[in-house]
Amino acid sequence: MAEPQPSNVKEGDTTQSVPAGGDDKKAAAALSSLDQPSVSDDGASKKDVDTKALGDAMQRLEVASGKADQTQDAGKTEKKEEEPAKKIKIEAADVTAVVEHCDMNKSKATELLRSYEGDLGKALRGYIGVGA
Repeated sequence: MAEPQPSNVKEGDTTQSVPAGGDDKKAAAALSSLDQPSVSDDGASKKDVDTKALGDAMQRLEVASGKADQTQDAGKTEKKEEEPAKKIKIEAADVTAVVEHCDMNKSKATELLRSYEGDLGKALRGYIGVGA
């Protein structure tokens, strides 16, 4: 059984909604030109893309989805974590235990233990998501 369709939908209609603003039209044209390959006289495929319009369109997509803010915030938090480099003694037995029980390589296990200041119990609880 097919799902009921809204009354404004026509069978076989493949038209898409066109953006109203001038900038939106340029962005839509740049994005649609990526989907439609143009063929030159020599047979090689060549795409004429307005890179500025394409860049603007991609920026709008990132802003609309909220990814731009997340990537900027992620870069800031990574810098904060790397600055206070403490000398933490990591036991080889702890690394081996994390590798065996959590199915990760030694470098990831060492990084996990360092993030929990070398405490195996806290690291394992943090890995599985239980409050440390």
